[in-house]
Amino acid sequence: MALGIAMRRLAAHEAAVESLSRAVALAPKNAQAWFNLGLAYRASGNSARCARARYPGATRRSARARLRSESEKSTAGEINQ
Repeated sequence: MALGIAMRRLAAHEAAVESLSRAVALAPKNAQAWFNLGLAYRASGNSARCARARYPGATRRSARARLRSESEKSTAGEINQ
């Protein structure tokens, strides 16, 4: 992953995408690798791929956070009544 980040910083976008794609394939739960892959796609001008380069667990975590937030709001409403 470090190589991909370095290549992205050096504006070697194709090499960065290739390296970070390998990093994601080897460690699919590594959110930092997914994030940097998205940045590399964006820097290369491939905004469609950038939007799809998301950590798979991110949407699940967001859903859990939403449920927790809704639960806290309903609990707060019960306390205020």
